[in-house]
Formats: sequence, structure tokens, C-alpha cells
Amino acid sequence: MPDTQLRRNLAEELVSAGALYSPEWMAAFEEVPRHLFVGEFVIRTQEGLTHYSAERHEEWLNAVYSDQGLLTQFSQGESNATSSSSQPSVMAAMLEALNLADGDTVLEIGSGTGYNAALLSHRLGSENVISVDIDPALVEAASEHLRQAGFTTTVAAGNGRDGYPDAAPYSAIIATCSVQRIPVAWLAQVKDGGRIVANIGAVLLAFDVKGGQAIGRPLSIQAMFMALRETAEKQEPVGHLAAPPTQARITRLRIKEAVFTSASFRDFLLLLHPAMEHIAFGADLHMINCPAEESAAWIDISTGTVSEVGSRSPWRLLAGAYEQWDAMGQPELMDLRLSIDEEGNHFIDRTGYESVAI
Repeated sequence: MPDTQLRRNLAEELVSAGALYSPEWMAAFEEVPRHLFVGEFVIRTQEGLTHYSAERHEEWLNAVYSDQGLLTQFSQGESNATSSSSQPSVMAAMLEALNLADGDTVLEIGSGTGYNAALLSHRLGSENVISVDIDPALVEAASEHLRQAGFTTTVAAGNGRDGYPDAAPYSAIIATCSVQRIPVAWLAQVKDGGRIVANIGAVLLAFDVKGGQAIGRPLSIQAMFMALRETAEKQEPVGHLAAPPTQARITRLRIKEAVFTSASFRDFLLLLHPAMEHIAFGADLHMINCPAEESAAWIDISTGTVSEVGSRSPWRLLAGAYEQWDAMGQPELMDLRLSIDEEGNHFIDRTGYESVAI
């Protein structure tokens, strides 16, 4: 099947999924050739990793135009992906959430393969889009991919946390990487009435910016992106041990199973503590990892035992977050707002309840 038909099929699939609805973005997905932006890549599923290359052209092309994320760069083997072409339905939802109009300008944080910048450039014109990435190799590759696709979009090497002040202010900023907090520099570089669409923890939010403040609302589609890198050096993957080390501190307490079974609490937890990782080793054994603090906790529900290592207590953070979630009436994700004041302080809000500072 020719790639033109595959592009149309993908766009129709995104429309059917509710991720895509604007004619301008439908045209972008139908007309921008994704296959020019990826060479070899890997798709990760529950069954494992599957490799694709243009040598098996038909299989490769069908995978390119599937609604799947394509892993394109790795560090320390294939256990730690450092760049990708995001899942198209997630890209479409984020692009729609920017609420753009003709003549608007956009800063993209995280160039990746350049495909998302190409979609933006198709919609707004190359002159109205700037993309920034910390990795010079990705910047060079994305620039070449964009050129091959007929775009002259500016792709710059730099720390995405700083934005790109040279061309500010922008109508919107879109981040294709996750951050723990929205950087103050981004707020300063968006026009009043503009938007920031970004991933905090495992939550995608669209922020309306006004007067140096912002109010973020969750998108209806959710995903977790790779963390924003502030160095071009590839990061070591974090190890996950299925059992606590012998030197772990051990305590016994009553454990609420809802801590691990409620999707609503999980969303709240990752807004409150975006860097926290939860790994389940079966129904009863769970690991809570705080890599930045080099602390971890293993919770065995069957015995009520918590084993911890490191300077912080991940279990106390988890239990405290549960109490805060419970005090807010155990809200669903869509009940929440994330507000940011002029100084960059972040708060989780729910109408009728006291805000939680994060």
C-alpha cells in the first residue's frame, strides 16, 4: 500500500479515536510523511521489543503509520530509550490542545525526530515554529529530516528548560518530554492568553497563561514522556530490584490496598511527586523508587511490611499523598486543576477544597 494511503488511514484512525478533529491538523497528518523522519526503530509491547528497518519495507512502512510510539535512540542498550517519535494519537491530542490559529508562533521543547515540528510547520509555516533539543545529534538529524520533507524550520541545540528567549514571546509552547514542574522561563516566554501543553508525571495538561500565572487542565488522553534532559550525555538507567537489600530499614504497618489499586490516586500521586516511580512485582509486592534522592521502599501487602533504603522515606511520601487525596474527596483526575503563581509555585486545586502545594 502506498504511503499516501497509509497516511490517510492513520488520520482517519486518529479522528475515530477522538484525538483529531480540526481540518488543519487532519491535513497535516495526511500530508506530512512520517517515514522520512524515522529509519530503524523499535516498538515496545507487553510481549517485548520488535525491531523494524526499511530493509523489510512493507512491514516497516505499516509500523511507521501505526498509532504507536517508535523508539529511535537508546542509552546503555535497549533498556533505556532516550528519544522517540511519539504515539500519533497523543501527538494529535496535544497539538489540538494548543488551540492555534493562523499566524501563531510555537516553541517545541524536545525535537526528537523532527516529525512533530513538521506537523506544526505544516499548520503554521516553518517561519513560525522553533524546536529546541539538548542533543546536538538529534538537532542535526531533525533538521535534515525537516529539510527532506520540504520545511525550513529552525531547530536549535540548547537546554529546553531555558526555552528559547531569542524569538519569544510565543503563542504557545509544547513539550514532548516530561518535567516535574513548569519552568518559570516557559511562563515568561508565552504571550498572555497563550498556552503551554506539557507532561508532568504521567499527566498531560494544557495550561492557560495570563499575567505570569497559569492554570492547567488535564487532557482526556494521558501518556508518560521521557524526562527532559539537561545534558546531551546519555543517562544511566535506574535499576529496579524485586527484593529489598539486606541493609533495608523494616517497619510494619497497616497498608491501604487502594494506594496501589486506585488509578485516580496514582494520577494524583504523580502530580504531587512526578519523579516517583511505582513498580509492581505481582499483586502483593510493590517498589516505590525516588531516584533523585537515591531512596526506595518495598511494600509487601501480604505481611504489612515496608522495607526502605536511602535518606528519604518514599513510603511516608506515598502515605502522606494518600491522606491529601482523601482530604480532597478522592478526586478523579479530570476534577483537578494545576495552578502556577508568578513565582513559579505549583498547586493542585479542586473546587470546594483547600489547595495542595507541590
